[in-house]
Amino acid sequence: METRNTPAPQITLDTSNLGDNENEPTQTPLTELPQHRPGLSLTTPPQTAVDDSYLSPTTRDPKHKGDGTSPGSRSGSWSDSGATARTRADSGVSATSWTTTVYSKSSLEYESAEDALRPDPGNEPDFQVANNPFAFSPGQLNKLLNPKSLSAYKALGGLRGLEKGLRTSLAAGLSLDETHLEGQVTFDQAVAGSPRSEKPTEFEPIQPRRSSSSGLKSSHHHGNAHFEDRIRVYRDNRLPERKPDSIFVLIWRAYNDKILILLTIAAVISLALGIYETVSGGSSVDWVEGVAICVAIIIVVTVGAANDYQKERQFVKLNKRKDDREVKVIRSGKSIQISIHDVTVGDVLHMEAGDAIPADGIFISGHGVKCDESSATGESDQMEKTGGEEVWQRIQEGTATAKLDPFIISGSKVLEGVGTYLVTSVGQNSSFGKIMMSLQTTNEMTPLQVKLGKLANWIGGLGSSAAGLLFLVLLIKFLAALSSNPHTPAEKGQEFLDILIVAITNKMTVVKGTLGLTDRFASDHLVAEGDVLEPTGKVFGKLGRNAKELIRTSITLNSTAFEGEENGVATFIGSKTEVALLTLAKEQLGLENLAIERANFRVKQIFPFDSRRKCMGIVVKAESGFRLFVKGASEIMLAQATTALTNLSKDQYDVEPLSTEDRRQIEASIDDYAQQSLRTIGMLYKDFPAWPPADAKPLEDNPKMAEFDSVFHALTWVGVVGIHDPLRPGVVEAVAQCQHSGVIVRMVTGDNITTARAIARDCGILRKDDQEIVMEGPKFRQLSDAEMDAVLPKLRVLARSSPEDKRILVERLKKLGETVAVTGDGTNDGPALKIADVGFSMGIAGTEVAKEASSIILLDDNFSSTITALMWGRAVNDAVKKFLQFQITVNITAVVLTFVSAVSSESNHSVLTAVQLLWVNLIMDTLAALALATDPPTKKILDRPPQPKSQPLITINMWKMIIGQSIYQLAVTFTLYFAGMRIFNYPPSRRLQLDTVVFNSFVWMQIFNEFNNRRLDNKFNIFENIHKNFWFIGINCIMVGGQILIVFVGGKAFQITKLDGSQWAISILTALPCLLWAVLVRLFPDEWFAVVFNGSLRVFSAVFGPVWKALRVVFHPVAQPEHVQDPRSKIQFRMQRKGSVRPVVYSPP
Repeated sequence: METRNTPAPQITLDTSNLGDNENEPTQTPLTELPQHRPGLSLTTPPQTAVDDSYLSPTTRDPKHKGDGTSPGSRSGSWSDSGATARTRADSGVSATSWTTTVYSKSSLEYESAEDALRPDPGNEPDFQVANNPFAFSPGQLNKLLNPKSLSAYKALGGLRGLEKGLRTSLAAGLSLDETHLEGQVTFDQAVAGSPRSEKPTEFEPIQPRRSSSSGLKSSHHHGNAHFEDRIRVYRDNRLPERKPDSIFVLIWRAYNDKILILLTIAAVISLALGIYETVSGGSSVDWVEGVAICVAIIIVVTVGAANDYQKERQFVKLNKRKDDREVKVIRSGKSIQISIHDVTVGDVLHMEAGDAIPADGIFISGHGVKCDESSATGESDQMEKTGGEEVWQRIQEGTATAKLDPFIISGSKVLEGVGTYLVTSVGQNSSFGKIMMSLQTTNEMTPLQVKLGKLANWIGGLGSSAAGLLFLVLLIKFLAALSSNPHTPAEKGQEFLDILIVAITNKMTVVKGTLGLTDRFASDHLVAEGDVLEPTGKVFGKLGRNAKELIRTSITLNSTAFEGEENGVATFIGSKTEVALLTLAKEQLGLENLAIERANFRVKQIFPFDSRRKCMGIVVKAESGFRLFVKGASEIMLAQATTALTNLSKDQYDVEPLSTEDRRQIEASIDDYAQQSLRTIGMLYKDFPAWPPADAKPLEDNPKMAEFDSVFHALTWVGVVGIHDPLRPGVVEAVAQCQHSGVIVRMVTGDNITTARAIARDCGILRKDDQEIVMEGPKFRQLSDAEMDAVLPKLRVLARSSPEDKRILVERLKKLGETVAVTGDGTNDGPALKIADVGFSMGIAGTEVAKEASSIILLDDNFSSTITALMWGRAVNDAVKKFLQFQITVNITAVVLTFVSAVSSESNHSVLTAVQLLWVNLIMDTLAALALATDPPTKKILDRPPQPKSQPLITINMWKMIIGQSIYQLAVTFTLYFAGMRIFNYPPSRRLQLDTVVFNSFVWMQIFNEFNNRRLDNKFNIFENIHKNFWFIGINCIMVGGQILIVFVGGKAFQITKLDGSQWAISILTALPCLLWAVLVRLFPDEWFAVVFNGSLRVFSAVFGPVWKALRVVFHPVAQPEHVQDPRSKIQFRMQRKGSVRPVVYSPP
């Protein structure tokens, strides 16, 4: 703490008559602070002089009034043994349509209670609950927000009526010991009379448990098992899970494909004709092909459905984990954190900037709460909330207007302020729940999915064209020979079906597997490992009693953190900065009980933290007026200080003008702390005779409150503290690994430039050569686009940045073609997280706004986890490319071989039959996908630079391998098919054996080529780490075993015959060299292949212009830059490197 030692008068804070000023009805007693400030407890003794008329009747106990002892925790249970009247929920009111409330200019005209709470048609069951121990039904509570209705709020008795009717306490919340509720509260009992004029209601006191159950993880010990009646009547805060599709639904979905259905029809007709031929005395095996095709279809569909079933179960588990989070709630008078699923009606919830509202409710009290309800209501304006008690008073006085809004809507986001609200509807009864029940949202497609979709459409178009051309050629040949065909009509019909089946299967081989690509590799990755950061405090100098009291008061009041328990140990819960300051106050400044410390003061106004002004403040009632405490960025605080405390080591301190020399010394201390990587926080205060001050500008919507900027000047400097955020283990290594991988790490922070520079050097973002640029947000914001483009390559640290600076930085980097990932945890990080290519939010410290804006949540808040995400991202991208490279090779070979052999055959039969092609389809679609997609990422994957966005899905190196392998496989199969009879001296009777050899060799080439596709680069070791991938080994064993079994026992079904040893040798020895051929292909320079490939494309483009337009999807699948006005002006070729012609798919290393 920076101090100066000269005499000063003592400033004392009077707590003896804070409730005596009857002329200040708008002042809020600090004993109500838990209702608007997260983290305060009411289990501590109240001050006897505090005006208890502000307190809920549920918090006062005549047995303890004025004795300074705790009133105890309240059960919130209203019991009336003589209550036999039924509530209006059970009165059988007829259902009519909702009548809109009519507003006058100055006040509101209200509907009658009966009309305001009348059920909507179809919602009558929500108004009728058997054995309801509460005054209100779920349907009646829903009328508060369907739509927002002050008439319904009035009909339900306001906050006090809701408090009674829901058997809760606005101050102490629900009791942790509540189980089954005895008795019943009637509607009339809940809403009768004015809460201020009533005699306080007696509640049975309940002693809170003194165990970890009331701490941070209380929900895990108690859960909602103790709220049986509440859950029965109002349900829990969960939406009914979407019933997962059964395996039979998935089977139908996998089968519901036009190609499969058409193939099934053809197979059934073929089976019928085969049976007819067999019965009529023809061949006894004509029916086998139809059966074999049907069986093959069943296998393909079942395997695909099983894969989808397993994948859907994984996503269900992931969504359960993603939807769960913790919220702050008051139970038994203590602020604790519970799961969002454990929130129930009657709970009192804290809310602060950045929170996503988990349930509907009524605002109790707070300061400056504004909500974004656009996602829930479509209202784009910020909605400022008014306390429910104030709204009720205005209703009673007849001065309420339509602008009064005490309604908290689930699904909305808190933009500013802090406060508490009473939960009235949860789960599917809440506004957000009803929306989610009626909508089924779909996720946006990722860039990878978009590329895969375009590629699948392109390949599907080629497959359809090839199938249509094949069918047309074979049909012409069949019709031309029809007049001289000696076969029976049934046999001729079978020949026609064979042509149709060959064409359909040919299309299926190309299309079926490719269309499945868009789902198979689309999954999120969550990381859960690491430690929790806990900053430490350091006190500078020995402080006197009054100085300690002043600093302690500044820290404890001007804070949103609260006391709680974690694993049975008392701790502070809140942001890292708040926890560090409270720890300082506790260990060095004599803080004993945070709630008692806060209960000694009455809060007049709160200025929540604003990332733009970098500070926060609070106004409390002092002895002779009001005192404003402010804390924030040290240099900003110092700029607004004109006086400073001195003589802090003595019991009485002085306040003296802040001289130039004093300011220089303080700046030197701030700079010294910053160079030690300490985050510096400055503290100020200022006294006012009245609030709001006469010269202050009042808030437009609340004249009794002052605008912050109008009072944020001429303050007294208290001191500066330095907070050390120690680097997590592995952060330096993670930053170095990112840089080694070609990823530029930039730090964007609100800290001052000195602190930011020191931290950046500590973690390795800034190197010692000082070549990188460090800037402040305001200067960066003023740069022109050209200046930004010149600065960005070397920019490494952006200090004192605002949310707008972050957004501008991300947008500019994306316009330069960079792939941008952003990590953040605060609400102010939301815009940057949203527009980034990948947003990483923090699962522990992150706000709900940040989590919703991000695409990946780091469950451990550890930057090192981004390396894991980077590795998996690259691994998924590689898996897609490996599979595409393998599948396109199979497609080209199978389609060309089928087409040429069928056209050249006198019988119009392909060398690969329909059943054989279905087996090949199973290999390349499902088995190969699983084998090639299961290689785990290794550290070596980070040794290469990142791929630019402009790089297409299929690179030049991939095309080289695809075309090279296709050439080899077609050369082998054509040689065996057309010249095999002469090469092996086979007589015509052994034609079936040769066709079997062709089929066997073709399948073995695909098996061996799968090993080639484990590498996408030009390195030779295709067996690297293969022993670690048991999936790859197991799936290849299945394929090898399946092929051997088919050749030996699948003769009739697959139209093949058994092979002898020499024929097996021919099959294996002709397929095995594809491994050696891949080595030669890799040795062929990419640049040479690019020239050849480029020239071939130019010729192809000139001859087949229309076809080339479809091919451009593959060769350049990314979106065109904004400056290209006409997509046709994006020529397929670019001049690169010394004027040589390169295809757009080629990016030389």
